Order: sequence, then structure tokens, then C-alpha cells
Amino acid sequence: MKIIKLWIKDERSNFKNQELNFWGKYFFKKIIKENNSLNNFYEENLNYIEEFWGDRIIETTGIIGLNGSGKSTLISLIRDHISYDIGNTN
Repeated sequence: MKIIKLWIKDERSNFKNQELNFWGKYFFKKIIKENNSLNNFYEENLNYIEEFWGDRIIETTGIIGLNGSGKSTLISLIRDHISYDIGNTN
């Protein structure tokens, strides 16, 4: 599994209605229409360098921020949503 984009709608967190892009090859964007429907689209990152780190490292992502800025909260949100999706058989 590879997380390439994350949209957090969770009203209980500091990250409500936030979009996070974890893949440098494309930029993912959303447009919220007047009727509150979401349209997602992506565009290629023309500055992306294939195999920048060599052929043994595929991707890197860093979560950087000041103390108290929400890094651990973000990791918890990702963990909780992924574990729910993996365990959900419906």
C-alpha cells in the first residue's frame, strides 16, 4: 500500500478539511463546487526526478513541524484510518 494523498475531513482534529500530498510525482488538488461536491484531479510535477535517491529508495516523506504543531496527531489520524480501512471487509 502506498499513501499518495490524504484528505482529512475529521471535525474532531486540528486538521479538519486538510489535504496532504505524499507523492512528489503528481500534485493532487480538489475543487469544492457551490453544491459542496468534490472534484479531485492531479497534474504531473514537471520537476520530479525519477530515482533521485537511487534505485533502492522509492520515495521519502518527512513530517516536520514545531513542538505542539500536530505531528503526532497527524500520525495517529493516518494510523487510525488505515487500520480501519484494512480491517473493514464491507
